Amino acid sequence: MTNENHTILGGKVHLFRRNGGEKWHCYTFLKGKKRRKTTKPDSLSLAKEIAEQVHDYVLVLANTGLRPDAAKNLQHRDVAVVRDEGSGEKILEILAWS
Repeated sequence: MTNENHTILGGKVHLFRRNGGEKWHCYTFLKGKKRRKTTKPDSLSLAKEIAEQVHDYVLVLANTGLRPDAAKNLQHRDVAVVRDEGSGEKILEILAWS
């Protein structure tokens, strides 16, 4: 048996399933470190969705300095997609919350 491998997000996230395994795993690199997580479902399409969420979560932690416990409590009402004044790119802005 061989490993099953896929990449998403332009190669930024890698999905793989170990020899004969049912569960998918994903990894991405951030600041030279490999960040890995089990996506849990055996469905590739669902594993891809979860892997994208993991990638986004890692980026939020890295770019905001939020601790994992604070980031886990973020909800849609706490963030807004806005256009960056300097670059003109769409960015995620964390609104003040208590």
